[in-house]
Amino acid sequence: MAVLLDETTRKQTAREACLLLNEAIRELVIPLRLHALTENLPEGPVDIQYLSAVRHAVLQGTIIAVYRLKETRSGFIGWLMTDAELRALGFAPVEEFIGVDKWSHFETVRHQYAGHASASKASKSQPARLIAPAILGKAMRETGLKNLKAFLLRVVA
Repeated sequence: MAVLLDETTRKQTAREACLLLNEAIRELVIPLRLHALTENLPEGPVDIQYLSAVRHAVLQGTIIAVYRLKETRSGFIGWLMTDAELRALGFAPVEEFIGVDKWSHFETVRHQYAGHASASKASKSQPARLIAPAILGKAMRETGLKNLKAFLLRVVA
């Protein structure tokens, strides 16, 4: 059962949750449309830097929106409705969409693309280090983000 909140807090939480859900939905639909722009290009020279930049932005936007959805469910809606009620509405935890056993891989990708690009922080005696390519590649494969179009189609469905 959802935790009881006073009526003022409940209404404020519901308003904020609606705002965040609307944002997340918009942010999850746009990447698929942007990705399509990088696939069906007219014949002729292709600016690979443009394509790379757009696909990077699509991946970054997708990751941010998926994580925002997780935060909205756990930080707002979870206070208003029970897990059973949310599941009945088709809103299972986002970790289950990614794969509970793969969530840590999603967080690795999120850290790289939407957080800080470093695996370790700089200190007075050592510079920061990037996430190792093998670790990032495995995380991309495990989460399904390596095939971004398929991932986006799954998100939108």
